[in-house]
Parts: sequence; structure tokens; C-alpha cells
Amino acid sequence: MELGALMELEGEEGPWVWADVYKLTRLVRALVAKGRARAAWRVYEAAVRREGCEVDEYMYRVMARGMKRLGLEAEAAEVQADFAEWEVRVSPPARHLLDEMRARENSNKTATTA
Repeated sequence: MELGALMELEGEEGPWVWADVYKLTRLVRALVAKGRARAAWRVYEAAVRREGCEVDEYMYRVMARGMKRLGLEAEAAEVQADFAEWEVRVSPPARHLLDEMRARENSNKTATTA
């Protein structure tokens, strides 16, 4: 199915991908893997920016890395700016948990490389 048709269908039948961050991330990853940077960008703009889909850190990172890898530096910078805004909105307890998870992940990486 062409992306334009998919997005028209989305408008007619209500949210189906936008409501599930897991499905949205899988769709974006698939588009990036196929080299469809513009299509991934349109999906991101429609879901996150216009529809206000609440995404997580993983989605922002997938999108930013994908845009960089496919040569869309300006779009990658916009995603990183959106991510920075999202981090500010995350409540302090949640931010604390994210920091703990990152620290554990980093310590695991250093332990496996040593």
C-alpha cells in the first residue's frame, strides 16, 4: 500500500498506528530500512507533530538515527529538538528512572568490553 493511501485511510477510519507507539516505531523502522526517508518523515510528522501521538525515547532515537543515516540532517536535528522537548516534559521521577536505566546500560557495556 502506498503511503499516501495509507494516510488517507488513516484519516477516514481513525487512528490505528498513531495510537500504538510500538506499531508506529515498527512502521518507521521498516520505512528507514527500505531507504524511504521521506515516507518515514511524513509518518513521523503526521503521527507525532499533528496528531500528538505520545512516543518514547526509543522512537525518537530510531527516527533521528534513521534520518541521519539516510542523509536528512535537518530532519534529524528537528527530531532531536522534539526529543529534547519531550525530555523536559517527562516528570522528574520518570527522568530519574531513565537516568538509572542509562547508567545500568552503560555499566553493562563497559563490563562486557573489559
